[in-house]
Amino acid sequence: MSIVSPHPSSTAKRRVDKSLLVVLLIGLTAVAAAAQTPSRGDRAWARLAGGDLTAAESLIADGADTPRLVFVRAVIDVRRDRAFASPYTGAAAHLYAGCRAMASKDFRLAEAELRAAQDGYFIDGDLEGLQVCRERLGALLMDLGRTDDAVVFLDQALDAGLPDGSLAYGAVQLNLGRAGVRGRDLEAAAAGFETAIGIFQEFGAHALEGSAWLSLSVVSRLQMDLDTTLERRTAALDAYTRAGDQPGRARCLHYIATIHSMRGDLTTGATMLHQSIATARAAGADDVLGGALGDLAGVNYLVGNFERALEQYREAGELVIDPRRKGWYLLNSASILAYQERHREALDYCDRARAILDEVGDQRNLNVALYTAGLSHNELGDYAQGLAKLDEAIAHAREWEMPVNEAYALNIKGDALLETGRLEEAAEVLAAASALARESGYFDIIEAADLGQAKVARGRGDLETALEHMENAIDQIARVRRLSGGSTSIQTGWVGQADRFYDEMIDLLFEMDQAHPGEGYDVRAFDVAQSARARSFLDLLAETDVDLRIRSGDEYRARESEILDGIADLQQRMQAAPDSAAILEARIGELESRLDILESDLRRADPRYAEIRYPRPCDLA
Repeated sequence: MSIVSPHPSSTAKRRVDKSLLVVLLIGLTAVAAAAQTPSRGDRAWARLAGGDLTAAESLIADGADTPRLVFVRAVIDVRRDRAFASPYTGAAAHLYAGCRAMASKDFRLAEAELRAAQDGYFIDGDLEGLQVCRERLGALLMDLGRTDDAVVFLDQALDAGLPDGSLAYGAVQLNLGRAGVRGRDLEAAAAGFETAIGIFQEFGAHALEGSAWLSLSVVSRLQMDLDTTLERRTAALDAYTRAGDQPGRARCLHYIATIHSMRGDLTTGATMLHQSIATARAAGADDVLGGALGDLAGVNYLVGNFERALEQYREAGELVIDPRRKGWYLLNSASILAYQERHREALDYCDRARAILDEVGDQRNLNVALYTAGLSHNELGDYAQGLAKLDEAIAHAREWEMPVNEAYALNIKGDALLETGRLEEAAEVLAAASALARESGYFDIIEAADLGQAKVARGRGDLETALEHMENAIDQIARVRRLSGGSTSIQTGWVGQADRFYDEMIDLLFEMDQAHPGEGYDVRAFDVAQSARARSFLDLLAETDVDLRIRSGDEYRARESEILDGIADLQQRMQAAPDSAAILEARIGELESRLDILESDLRRADPRYAEIRYPRPCDLA
């Protein structure tokens, strides 16, 4: 085991006598022996991560000069909202300032102070100080997306002799696992996360346990195992709840919501996102709030609330700290603009997003910029450049093992090939997209893949096969509607966005009726048209037989009144402060969405409504 210099550019190593290295190496045996009994610093950190700040502070009182306790005190002071007043000198003063800055999300200052602390502890020969600084620097740089730099410090923390059973060892394994995910070494990543979870559970460090469960859920998510992902995110929510960590709970609610949304249960996804947003706002966790707003914008995009989605992406981009997320939200906005056929604006947003992602070194998420730009170039008639962008996107997705993104790019390419009359090439591309879509389980891609396959079959004159693919697509739309049942605006919006599927199906049935008159294809076309147009209206008619509001009870009415009072208050504030209209309108939109979700909760809870919730549309007879 060796001690290495704080960082490649440091001159400290040349200033230290070689005898110091011998002293440090000898000290490792003492550290290893101490690993059997948790240090005061580990116990204080565990109480901090368990949500018991008072117990953590009591452990600091008799030993606040050890490096781990300096770190714990810095975090507690931030959470207690205490003014900066360092009680330390030398390396400890830099460590305290760096840990405070990290807890306050001032990442630039945090890195500078932690590097200065590391230099000081190296010169002082303080092994625990080196361990703490390197572990903290590794965690910080992982959060900033600088994976290679982070791994250097994490490996150096291990080289400095972290005891295997210590909390710091668990934290290093957690962050090395995150590095493994980014490098697509999922087996090694999972092993690191599982080691970390065991250590955190043993110490009762619930917030750290929650973070490790969330990280482990990313592994199963990348493996397209949505059931296991949901289980792990639920375990993370439980851990953060035990810690009393409200930002952590908000983040878990957000991530759980994404799985429901992926599966097509848009109402449950939106409900949990609203819970996440409310929790994050109450906790003042702007970064978490920005992430949840970004995904709620995604739901609004899916159901056709485009302007609200764009506004939510704008607000989310202003709230999040991570520059990568700012780039992501610009890309998502570009996708909306492309869907609205505002392709010049979409290309501008793609360029702005790429500039941000290039600057922070986020090569992975450049994929979305590539296939969105490809779509817009195609729609503008520049198929040569559009197809080139899509080929680049497909190659990029394969290199980074991103099957969902690859399926999107393949679908877009297949549509472009169909538009340019290259049927057989389109067939091959869309078949590949369809296989990836079904593997991913993401309803939006499955529907698009079936639509593409239907167009290919129709182009070949194989109308029966085309009809099978269209029926599969319509079944997916009906499934999403059932899963999202109860929220009228989400159901209506989603069915409205699916118009192109119904139109294609009706047009196909018309062609089949022309070829085979009298075989009932005209009747089926009428049924499809009724399903497309009458669905939400029939739901509302069914509701009139139940009289939900009378049966709702005091709790519903109290929640409804609270939301309506909030909307009225915001509307009054808009009149008094017109300069803040955009922000206040976004808040009103959020409350209106909460009201819609409240109504869906009521419908779901009423057994009579459940019995008659899906009346059949009128058939031709």
